[in-house]
Amino acid sequence: MVNLIGFASCKQIEQSHQLTFQVTNKTQETIGYLSLSTTKGQGKIVRYVVSKDATVNVNFDFNQIDKTDGGYQVMYQLASSTDTSPENFGYYTNGYPLEKALVLTVYTDSISVDRISFNSH
Repeated sequence: MVNLIGFASCKQIEQSHQLTFQVTNKTQETIGYLSLSTTKGQGKIVRYVVSKDATVNVNFDFNQIDKTDGGYQVMYQLASSTDTSPENFGYYTNGYPLEKALVLTVYTDSISVDRISFNSH
């Protein structure tokens, strides 16, 4: 009789409490107001002025986020406008981001979002 005993172990990957937003203004004018938060209104709400063709990097801290699921919201206003445009996008789970970074490109009539995973170099 042969007894085989196997052991398996999994190295737990530490979840990140940080997410970087890279926001590029591709409109024809300055963004006079930019705000980033979770869709639940939590987290570091950041306000920036972003010149035409400029890019800002914003580190978003998840340490104060409830350990639930949710998404992100960006709100922006062009300097020549009184309209604020909110856009919801993305997803986080159990209070942790799923990506290392989110790259937002703001156009006059839309926002594109690209994701950079933790496995990217």
